[in-house]
Amino acid sequence: MTIPRGCLLLVCTFLLLVGTACRSSRQESKSTSKGSMSPTDRAVGDMEKTGFRVGLHGVQGRFDLAQQSGATIQRAFLSWQKIEPEKGHYDFSRLDEVARDAGDVGIDTIVTMRALSEWGSSPDTVGEYENTWGEQQTKERGKRSRAVATRNSYPKEVDAWLRMLGKMVERYDGDGQDDMPGLKRPIRHWQIENEVSWQWKGPMSSYVKLLRQSREVMRKADPQAQIVLGAITAAQYFALDAGLIKDPNMHITTPNGKRAVTVEEVRSNKIFRDKKKAVETLFAEAGPYFDIADFHSYSNDAQFLSIQSAWMNSIMEKNGYTRPIWCLECGGPVSDYSEARHAEEVVKRLTVAFASRISTVLWSTLLPTNEFAQKYIDLSLVDNSGGKKAAFLAYQLMARMAKECTEAKVIETSADVYAYELSGPGGKRYWVGWAIEDRQRLTVETDAVRRVQIYQAPYSKEKSVEVTVKNARETLPISTHPVVVESVD
Repeated sequence: MTIPRGCLLLVCTFLLLVGTACRSSRQESKSTSKGSMSPTDRAVGDMEKTGFRVGLHGVQGRFDLAQQSGATIQRAFLSWQKIEPEKGHYDFSRLDEVARDAGDVGIDTIVTMRALSEWGSSPDTVGEYENTWGEQQTKERGKRSRAVATRNSYPKEVDAWLRMLGKMVERYDGDGQDDMPGLKRPIRHWQIENEVSWQWKGPMSSYVKLLRQSREVMRKADPQAQIVLGAITAAQYFALDAGLIKDPNMHITTPNGKRAVTVEEVRSNKIFRDKKKAVETLFAEAGPYFDIADFHSYSNDAQFLSIQSAWMNSIMEKNGYTRPIWCLECGGPVSDYSEARHAEEVVKRLTVAFASRISTVLWSTLLPTNEFAQKYIDLSLVDNSGGKKAAFLAYQLMARMAKECTEAKVIETSADVYAYELSGPGGKRYWVGWAIEDRQRLTVETDAVRRVQIYQAPYSKEKSVEVTVKNARETLPISTHPVVVESVD
């Protein structure tokens, strides 16, 4: 079958009912359905009952753009010092502004709180923060290190930290008692520390102690408060160590992406062994004290999300419990950047996340994070001049898909093709797919769909095409560029 250049959209029909069999996934994850959640998992809030959710990290006050993107949740990142600059003196003005502006456009907020304080943290933490921040600010933008994200330890003034948390949660819980004036949307989700798997420099048991104490205070102030565990990073190495990688096309590389690594090489690395021990302690001891697990994912391979979340599930199940999994920082590619590839990665990553039972995903970022390295700056949906990148359009499409769908599954195909079906109430369906290499072929069936909307990069409504699909069985070529097909009848 030959497809003319002007009719390339017909290639996309490969996604419509690719046979009838569905596998769990290349990483053996299950079909995602909100109806399968346990009562404990369901308690995380309405967002977990209504389908997938996409949000944004790094909004930086541009809630007009966040609203236009279709995001329904955003992340506020605060240190203890910002809320309590002096012991006993509280300044909620910054978080008030965020809560007000987000509420005005109907966007929820998750707050990540770091126990960093010039007067309340341990002396070594304060010294490290001052040294790393000062050093990094002397470098050019795009060449700064994530070392600005200071490592932390159990606070010296823990009682003051806990009092501050109680007052803060009470201010934003929406119960009418000591609330922020004009609060429109309560803040229910609170994360204790950021990337705890590498930023916590004390024994992990001391983080668990802080988590337990913080949860007790926050739940007393707001019984509906949901506590998010500090994030796990680079979970692909844990997945490799655990033997969870089944996809022959997936290769785990060094952090800079320059070469592949073997499981033996990973296991022989002392940094990995130390981090593995700390993370195992975390999940063994922290289970009773958090409601949602979080991991952060930056890579050149969208499929990493599937094995990272699979490992997260496996280590919790090993310890006798399950929790919903969120990804509060998701981004790629981290090398060989182009705007076109950026847009395609938005489609790939959010699709894989949905199919991997990651119910809430925040793209990193909306606006550029100019204090970090260039590879992170590139991933913003909007550039420094306020212009929307092609990835912004891709994100809008995926945000709409998230709102309309409640289930996702991986479609059975050949090893070199990735295909997914998402569905929602009333028969709404989407198909997303791409191949490892160009000039792949796939046999498809289209007998159950009559009209579809076809999206290719840049994934805008104006560039999409509606077509009528006839009942047929065809062998079609597909490419490395992801295609989205939406049912319209």
